[in-house]
Amino acid sequence: MPTKKPNDIKGKAPKQERSRETFEVILKATTRILSKEGAEGLNTNLIAKVAGVSVGSLYQYFRNKESIMQTLLVRVLDSGLAGADKVLAEESDPHKAIERLVRSTLDTLTQQGPATLYILEAAPHLIKSQRFEQVDSIMIPKFLEKAQRHGIQIRSKRPELAILLSIQAVRAAGWALVRDKGRKLNKDEVAEELTKLLCRYLLWEKNAS
Repeated sequence: MPTKKPNDIKGKAPKQERSRETFEVILKATTRILSKEGAEGLNTNLIAKVAGVSVGSLYQYFRNKESIMQTLLVRVLDSGLAGADKVLAEESDPHKAIERLVRSTLDTLTQQGPATLYILEAAPHLIKSQRFEQVDSIMIPKFLEKAQRHGIQIRSKRPELAILLSIQAVRAAGWALVRDKGRKLNKDEVAEELTKLLCRYLLWEKNAS
């Protein structure tokens, strides 16, 4: 996929209900194509055909296929951020918070199946790195603030790094689930093992499950 600047590939945000419906149909069609055929054969003609709209209609909302992929990527990032933010706002128990964060992240990454994998792999070409890293830069301080407020001590002498590595571990597990075409991995079992691992890694023994 060729590299394009983010400012060159933003889609047109729809305002009217019918426009929003067309907008969503195009996004869903792109997701279906990515899940079944991958990114290699993706093009605007195919997307329009699967969506049941004309290519001209597609170009009213998106400048190219990269613009569509960018919109899907932003939704993945925003969904992950919203899910994590909700957990940290609601959950005071550190073990339950970690468990819910793990499950929320895995759900976000696996919700669209293989499509999410292709979207994330294309991320460096679709969006500025600062935006892609926004979830981490927002959630790490929130996690540390919550831990301090509830008297939870992080085991590592470098807590920011420990939390970042934990986030990356959960994302890697999510990618493994998406790549698992043979269905050898069970999401609930992966979430359970990750929760145990991260609780022992992040929390002192007296707080560990």
